[in-house]
Amino acid sequence: MSTTGIYSTDETDHTISIEKNKLFMIFVLFIVLIVTVVFLMQGYYAKQIADFKMKAIYNSDVSKDKYLKKIEIQSDQKLILLAKKLGVLQAKVERLNTLSVDIIKQSKFPSAEFNFLTSQEDNFNKKKT
Repeated sequence: MSTTGIYSTDETDHTISIEKNKLFMIFVLFIVLIVTVVFLMQGYYAKQIADFKMKAIYNSDVSKDKYLKKIEIQSDQKLILLAKKLGVLQAKVERLNTLSVDIIKQSKFPSAEFNFLTSQEDNFNKKKT
């Protein structure tokens, strides 16, 4: 079996005849060519995708570092604010304790009741023993 193609121009008539084996061989070569092109394109784009993923990971690491730095700065600011508040509270407790010492000197209340520098647990434990 062979395939025949006929075409003509104004000057001459031409005929192309291709046998079955040659047609099959052309078809196989065409398929091999397509597979090779697809394989090469896949390799090229796979490399580009891998590069893109690496850049994305690097950028996310940079953004995570920026985010963590921002949180660290905010935490430091909150810690400073809490330390100031704690200082104010300690000063108030010191003034309250000084006032209680003056009250105890002028009255007959037990001094342990008005000692604000010790915790209530310490007072409770002393009463138990």
